[in-house]
Amino acid sequence: MPKIPQFFAKNQGFTWLSRGSVRHARNIRRDMEHDMKPPEILTGAGAIAQFLGVTRRQVYHWNEHAGLPCIKIGKTICARPETLRRWLEEQEQ
Repeated sequence: MPKIPQFFAKNQGFTWLSRGSVRHARNIRRDMEHDMKPPEILTGAGAIAQFLGVTRRQVYHWNEHAGLPCIKIGKTICARPETLRRWLEEQEQ
């Protein structure tokens, strides 16, 4: 039976990573941080709800009854953040 490294025996949840996979994970994280621009389009009721700070159900209700500016791509509702900001400002007046 192979000998288990002491650290692994004490910490059951630890996973050994090769140097290459650690570098790969760092590169992915760096690329994600570099690409942290606001999305041009919000896809799905969950993303729209998170942007507006409301529930998904409210997004669906506003889309049907209050004229929330959304488009449908297939069965998914989508919206642009700038359009939603303008719509909110119009609703405040």
